[in-house]
Amino acid sequence: MKKMIHGYIYKLFCLDTGEMYFGSTTNLKKRKSQHTEKDNKCVSKQIINRNNYIFIILQEGKYINLDHLKAIENSYIEKLPCINLLRSFSCVNESAKRTYDKNKYNPEFKLKKCNYYKNNREKLVEKLPCKFCAKNISKPYMPRHVKICKKSPF
Repeated sequence: MKKMIHGYIYKLFCLDTGEMYFGSTTNLKKRKSQHTEKDNKCVSKQIINRNNYIFIILQEGKYINLDHLKAIENSYIEKLPCINLLRSFSCVNESAKRTYDKNKYNPEFKLKKCNYYKNNREKLVEKLPCKFCAKNISKPYMPRHVKICKKSPF
């Protein structure tokens, strides 16, 4: 059995404005000091700068892994009004979408994407036979095609 991690889910609550920031950590002392550092770029800085806040531990306990801890933190972020700009836990697809959205108008990104296609065209257009229906399918589309073939009654 894997070793569980000890973690904390916490809230910074501004007494002036009522704003809340949710966070999670496995090292509470270190995370508290990170919030108060001058070069803190976290949105919690707006609460810290007012210097009228309380630090509340919402949950303390054992978690399966860091993703488990982040998922629980994320449930607070989604259910309660807070100043957190980003979810603490997101799947790879969301992360990739944010990267794409951030770069889609960047000419360097477009050039890099175009060069990748030119350099890997053979690999990308290569067709392989499907093990279910024997049709030749392009490699990038194979996983989607296989899913459809498995569901198909034919």
